[in-house]
Amino acid sequence: MKVVLHENGTYHTTVFKQFSGRFGPTAIAINHDGSIYVARFDFAFLTDHGIISVLNEKGEIEDEIKLPRLPEITGLYFSKVNENLLYITEASNQVLASYEMK
Repeated sequence: MKVVLHENGTYHTTVFKQFSGRFGPTAIAINHDGSIYVARFDFAFLTDHGIISVLNEKGEIEDEIKLPRLPEITGLYFSKVNENLLYITEASNQVLASYEMK
C-alpha cells in the first residue's frame, strides 16, 4: 500500500504493488540505496523455495531472489553493521538465515 497524508489531516491510499501467486507479502525491508525487498510467503507443502522480490522506488520488480528450502519467509532485516547483509526469518524450518548482497 502507498499512503499519502494531506495537509488537512486526511489520508489517501492506493496499491503500490500488486503481487499474485503466493500468500503475503509477509515482510518488507529497505536497503541503503532505497531498494525495497518484499518477502513472498508460501506454505512448505506447496513449494520448496522462498522468493524475495526487489522493487525500485516506482514499484517495478528489479530482481527476484530465490531461496532454496526457505518457503515460509516471515521477516526481513538489513544489518546495521554490514549494509549488504540481509537477515531472513523462516517459519517452516524455524531458522534465522542470512543472504549477502553482491
